[in-house]
Amino acid sequence: MEILIVDDEEVIRDSLSRLLRQKGYICHIASLAEEAIEMIDNIPKIGIVISDIQMPGMTGIQLLKLIKKQYASVSVLMLTGHADVESAIDAVNYGAYAFFRKPIDINDMLATIEEIIHESENMGRRMVPNEVWMEEYKKLHNAYEALSKEISHLLK
Repeated sequence: MEILIVDDEEVIRDSLSRLLRQKGYICHIASLAEEAIEMIDNIPKIGIVISDIQMPGMTGIQLLKLIKKQYASVSVLMLTGHADVESAIDAVNYGAYAFFRKPIDINDMLATIEEIIHESENMGRRMVPNEVWMEEYKKLHNAYEALSKEISHLLK
C-alpha cells in the first residue's frame, strides 16, 4: 500500500515523505488537491492519503469528499496547523480515518498507518475506484441473468 502526501507547504511534504520512506513506505507527494486526484487516478496502489486541510484551490475537506466518493477504500488522514475543532468534526463526518495537528507526532501517525494497513489486510480490501466495482457487479449480474434464462428455457 502506497501513501500520497498532499500539502502546499514544501517543508511539511518533504519532511513527512522522508520520514515515511525511512520507515520503508512508498510515498508520493502533491502540492495541490487537484494534482493529488490525478495521482490517485493513475497510481492504483495508493491506499492512504495524508492531506492538509488548508490549501490553495481545492481544500483538503473537498479532496476528502471526492476521494470517499470515488475511492471509498482509500483511507484519508487529515492535517491542520490550526486548532480548528469544526474542521476536525467535518473531516471525521466526511470519512477521514484520523485527524492530526501540526506539528505532527510521527509516532502517532506511524501507529495509525500500521493500523490502516493491518485492517486492509484483514479485510482483503482492494484499492480500486468504485466504478471498477460497479463494472464487475454488472458483469456478474449479466452472467447471472443469462444463466437464469438458460435454466428457465431448459426447464420448459
